[in-house]
Amino acid sequence: QFFLREEDVGQNRAEATLPRLAELNAYVAVTSTRQPLSQDMLAPFQVVVLTNSSLEEQLWVGDFCHSHGIKLVVADTRGLFGQLFCDFGDDMVVTDTNGEQPLSAMVSMVTKGCPGEVTCLDEARHGFETGDFVTFTEVEGMEELNSCGPVEIRVLGPYTFSIGDTSGFGDYVRGGIVTQVKMPKHIRFKRLREALVEPELMITDFGKAERPPIMHWGWQALHRFIRQHGHPPRPRHQGDAAEVVALTREVAPGAELDEELLRELAFQATGDLAPVNAFIGGLAAQEVMK
Repeated sequence: QFFLREEDVGQNRAEATLPRLAELNAYVAVTSTRQPLSQDMLAPFQVVVLTNSSLEEQLWVGDFCHSHGIKLVVADTRGLFGQLFCDFGDDMVVTDTNGEQPLSAMVSMVTKGCPGEVTCLDEARHGFETGDFVTFTEVEGMEELNSCGPVEIRVLGPYTFSIGDTSGFGDYVRGGIVTQVKMPKHIRFKRLREALVEPELMITDFGKAERPPIMHWGWQALHRFIRQHGHPPRPRHQGDAAEVVALTREVAPGAELDEELLRELAFQATGDLAPVNAFIGGLAAQEVMK
């Protein structure tokens, strides 16, 4: 990491880092402790981020945080490999899923029916998705649309969507603007213990869409190896790498595995690269800000 210097070798990392970290923002109180993690220590926090922790520690901390309404982020790196897990509780309210400005489109036609169908001007696609909520303004003829609240839509095509029952409305004449409304969504996060069995994996590279589940199992195998041997697989050690592959087969019996990828994970298991730490740490920090 970036805050340590050569003269800090032999010192506790947290204590050596603390004064330099505290300089980043004088309004934030930063403390360190050498005490082992406990429920009493975690209880006052709103968010807990675990790094360099064993799977056993992650599980009990995850259970405690979930049951006490504390958000949990687990972040770890091994060489060029990294993982990130988030548990934001049973009822996380999300008001903006993508950070983009709400979409809008010009209306060219609204039919009377159940459901009614809305057609937008064909110069540009409306960009809406099924399940989105929209409002209408400046509609002539079918003025009821202007005063109704956000309505859920079902996309029928790039220029059309349906909006529910319009059979009792007036006849559409002309005009109108339809605007997307960002509605609060309630999301239930799985605790780590559940997610290990039934993970919801984020695919960031569709050219390597098969990798996330393999890595999910590989990290668990890595934890098993460390628990059994008391240390991570040795760098470039073929025997240790073969054992990690075998442990992965125990974690996911019958699954199709990329053995070369798993061996690479084992080869790099003692690696600690500041740029990778910064990248995974940046993702973790974004999740904390949410």
